[in-house]
Amino acid sequence: HGETATQTWSSVAGHPIGFLDWPAWIALFSCFDLGGRRVRTVAVLIAGLGVTGYAVFAPGATSAQLPGIVVHFLVATVVGDLSSRRARAAAAEASRAAESREQALTAERLLLQERGRLARELHDSMGHTVNVMVLQAGVGRRVFAENPGYAQEALSSIEVMGRSALDELNRLLRVLQPDEG
Repeated sequence: HGETATQTWSSVAGHPIGFLDWPAWIALFSCFDLGGRRVRTVAVLIAGLGVTGYAVFAPGATSAQLPGIVVHFLVATVVGDLSSRRARAAAAEASRAAESREQALTAERLLLQERGRLARELHDSMGHTVNVMVLQAGVGRRVFAENPGYAQEALSSIEVMGRSALDELNRLLRVLQPDEG
């Protein structure tokens, strides 16, 4: 009927049909290790039906073996559940680490963008001022002998613009490093 060839030959030889515990324990462990609530529930129901069927159809062997079978099934479910919890904890930790790395990369990307923006702003404001200072210094040098008053104005303008550029640079540095004064 539902017997395998091994079970049939064991019965013919006069040996009692024993409970196939290792495959059942491995299956139950696997269901608790890998499955969700539904898989676990179905596995417990099938295991319970298997043990009940064994108890009904092999009553003589059951009284001695039943406690051991139940203990082994409990061990398989508990160890499978612990293994599943450990795997979920490792996956959650890996997810947190990946998220932390992603946040660090995002922060670094933003920092680089901000540095680029500040460098462009510094170049725009200081570049113009320095260019004007260079032009005025060149004009002042050329006209110094012929028009000392105009050369003096050019030097004064260079001084004012230089101080303004230094003030702008100091302001920008205070924004970049506020704790260092």
